[in-house]
Amino acid sequence: MKKYMVFTDCDLDGVGSYCVFKWFTGNKDIPCEITTVNNFRKTFTTWLQNNKLSNYERVFIFDLDVHECADLVDDSKITIIDHHETHVDNAKYNKATTILKTYTSCSKLIYKELSKVYPKVKLTPQQKLLILMIDDYDCYELKVPHSYDLNIVLWSYKGKRLEKFVRDFGTGFYGFTSFHQNMIDFNYKKIARLKRECKVHQASIPIGGDTYKFVSTFADSCINEMADYILDVHDGDIGLVVNVRTKKVSFRKNKRVKINLGKLANRLTDGGGHEYAAGGMLNENFLEFTKLFQPID
Repeated sequence: MKKYMVFTDCDLDGVGSYCVFKWFTGNKDIPCEITTVNNFRKTFTTWLQNNKLSNYERVFIFDLDVHECADLVDDSKITIIDHHETHVDNAKYNKATTILKTYTSCSKLIYKELSKVYPKVKLTPQQKLLILMIDDYDCYELKVPHSYDLNIVLWSYKGKRLEKFVRDFGTGFYGFTSFHQNMIDFNYKKIARLKRECKVHQASIPIGGDTYKFVSTFADSCINEMADYILDVHDGDIGLVVNVRTKKVSFRKNKRVKINLGKLANRLTDGGGHEYAAGGMLNENFLEFTKLFQPID
């Protein structure tokens, strides 16, 4: 069996990308490190202290915009597969093998690409359903039943999220257990409490000749749910959720808005992401931007 190593995002799409890769390669024991864009450099350099790229057939990086770490990852032993537009636009690699395409999810991109490489591998209906659910959540269409709840389950695991997700859904989606349903029910109760307690601020911001209504709040959990809530209740165009504990800012938008949030997050918070969902770090530039906001009574 070829010796592989995988680095992937810690979110639902990153975990899903790892599952899809294992299904096609048939290797059930591929080691994997989950991380984030902001923590990737630290994660990768720490791994390199005890490992050599030359000892691996190939090292894969999934669902992570690592163009700012090209000095580390531009190596002939590395394959990078990603779907973030900011990565597609800014990538400059000379040695690494890359598959960089703007796509609804990295999981679906890997499925499409590996279907060509392994034409004899046929995924089960349950495996294909899991990919559809992950893709639906990552592009935030929320048209596939239970995709929203699947993300709740992932983030409700306490420690070793990747391993627990693979244990429960590593062969595809066969439904939720009573344990999963308890997680989901608990989360919805938590969301209801957060909605009752949240304080919202707003600002009218001109961008590209149009003026957009920004709404913002603070939260350290249930980020997507809180963003959806403030956008809906206050008819906002762009929603910001500030997590003071992690010093991160999450960007979401109303579907009627055409602004690319990945580019906006990059401009305001040195971050990035998708057209419809993005994030970055709480920095001086963003703090200056927040002075434009006023509380909603």
